[in-house]
Amino acid sequence: MHERNILDKIMQNHLDLLEALYNQRAIRYFKDQDIPNEIIYRLIEIATKAPSGGNSQPW
Repeated sequence: MHERNILDKIMQNHLDLLEALYNQRAIRYFKDQDIPNEIIYRLIEIATKAPSGGNSQPW
């Protein structure tokens, strides 16, 4: 039963990601609102996990 719960969670996260990718749009206007440092750090951490050409990882 535990493995099924993990699989369900993985599938839901996958579907959430696909929905975000399919519904992306170009943003031309931004709010004049600060972004908390925790969010910025988390996004940078996630970005470093992205693949790079030839696994060069220039960052």
